[in-house]
Amino acid sequence: MEISEAVRKMRGYEWEMSSESIARKYRVSVKRVIRFDTNTSPFTPKFNFKGVKLNEYPDPSYTKLRNLLSEYCKVRADGIVIGAGADEILSLTAKVFIEKGDKAVISAPTYSMYRVVVESNGGRAYEVQREDDFSLNENALIRKAEETKGKLVFICNPNNPTGNLSDLKSIERIANEVDACVVVDEAYFEFCGRSCASLLTKYNNIVVVRTFSKAFSLAGARVGYSLSSESIAEAINRARMPNSVSSLSVFLAEQSLKNKKKMERNVAGIVMERERLAEQLKELGFEVFPSDANFLLVRFKNAESVFDRLIRKGIVSRKFTGRLKNCLRFTVRNREENSLLVRELRGVVDE
Repeated sequence: MEISEAVRKMRGYEWEMSSESIARKYRVSVKRVIRFDTNTSPFTPKFNFKGVKLNEYPDPSYTKLRNLLSEYCKVRADGIVIGAGADEILSLTAKVFIEKGDKAVISAPTYSMYRVVVESNGGRAYEVQREDDFSLNENALIRKAEETKGKLVFICNPNNPTGNLSDLKSIERIANEVDACVVVDEAYFEFCGRSCASLLTKYNNIVVVRTFSKAFSLAGARVGYSLSSESIAEAINRARMPNSVSSLSVFLAEQSLKNKKKMERNVAGIVMERERLAEQLKELGFEVFPSDANFLLVRFKNAESVFDRLIRKGIVSRKFTGRLKNCLRFTVRNREENSLLVRELRGVVDE
């Protein structure tokens, strides 16, 4: 028995510790653990599950959900693919375009799953660093895609973990000038309201990836989707396993779209809290980067010590290495939890 060469050589995704593991390690009650590290919603949705048939497989083409998404996204249903979270969509897209030895270009720093899905298919990922303000380095991305004959270009927009939004013209220029599929991850679209989905009628080499995990409060349901040309959607569906999204998850996504006004209210509340939290952190003297998502990237003199101080109180942030070594990322949660974070960080200043 031998594990594949691609998996042996790849760097795996860095899993988050569970709340239970954090509670045991730092000797706090699991009820006190607050996940400021996962970019999920602080709002718990409520549903009536009457009529969900768990004894039957769901429609493998997810027709009803795709039609609802067609209306929501204002694109043709034939260009929509449903997956078990945005990660499955990313994985399927890489499977469609990447073979052993193929190259992909990633605008970094960003979500590390892009590299994982490329390497797991035997490809090689090249990172192109963003500008000092974390804006896209268009020229370098295009040049690297040309030099490597890259099959995929990954852009997260708004970008995780920096939070900034790239201009639509920048993405359009890249799509126009590269001979590659441009994957635009819009997991945080609802928090900024700006999308490159309008480019799909002009360019057939763009795949927009979205999720129900963030704005729709369905991280545990694992539902994601892509918007693309019909030809790319057909190819992704060819590689997709049938019924990877459960009947229950499909039902939750459908109900969420039928009641999207609740999502919109929740998003408006998070955006308001994001601005309030950002101002409070700036008043404490921390460098807070602009954000169009549901999180804030904050720079400290010693992020490692701040991370350690917080997690011992059950407040879990996301830390980084390399260029973002002294930065922590905080999910914007409800007012009570955000205020608790500020109080703990005020203690850092007082020290």
